[in-house]
Amino acid sequence: MATNATFGKGTLLQRETAPASGVYETIAECKTISGPGLEADEIDVTNQDSSGSLREYLRGLINPGEITTEVNFDPNDSTHDGSTGMFADLLAGTVRNWKIVFPTTPTATLAFTAFVKSFPLTAPVDNVLSASLTLKVTGLPTLS
Repeated sequence: MATNATFGKGTLLQRETAPASGVYETIAECKTISGPGLEADEIDVTNQDSSGSLREYLRGLINPGEITTEVNFDPNDSTHDGSTGMFADLLAGTVRNWKIVFPTTPTATLAFTAFVKSFPLTAPVDNVLSASLTLKVTGLPTLS
């Protein structure tokens, strides 16, 4: 049987340029894109009447998780900079529509709303400028 595996290179992380504009821009120089790590909370409901020595649980709320990526940081790129980029979004607490566009045929997209949770910069003496972007997803991501 032949595989349906898809090469990951060419996957794009994009953010909406302005609220409800429907216009997206690609975040420059992304490396591996990870997430979201959806995870359900567990609520321990074990009580004196529980059978045997086993705990009992209910499923709680779902945490939509985070999206992470490392970028080759370019302080002059509009998607990275302090006036309109992710650095500015972090400082302002901006919540935006985002999407991950997969290099598939037909194109598959994971759409979500998120804010920039962290964007620490690294300037090593023996390597390129980089930044680790973490987006906190708010609400339900949709895959289409």
